[in-house]
Amino acid sequence: MLLLALSLPISLAAHMKLSRTLPGADATLSSPPETVQLWFTQAPDPAVSRVAVTGPTGSVELGEVQVVEEKSISVRVPAGVPDGRYVVSWQAAGDDGHIQKGAFAFTLKRTQ
Repeated sequence: MLLLALSLPISLAAHMKLSRTLPGADATLSSPPETVQLWFTQAPDPAVSRVAVTGPTGSVELGEVQVVEEKSISVRVPAGVPDGRYVVSWQAAGDDGHIQKGAFAFTLKRTQ
């Protein structure tokens, strides 16, 4: 039982985690992002990677999820999105195959 308890932190640490995003979480942008990009601690599996963006008028039509670097995925954002708060929801799986999910937000506020 002690061996099992000692091995739990090691196996839990093996899960992929989100390490950074572009735009950054809670960022305020003065122009729309061309892409949303997410970096992870492990290479994401393209077969299960998903990104969705919801804004002030509902779901944003995005390009396909692309693996753009060894540990990163990216989606294109259309140029005409309106000002407001956006929520980016994602899912991906790393080396251990466990699907991880999360979300972050950013705000688009063009300068007048």
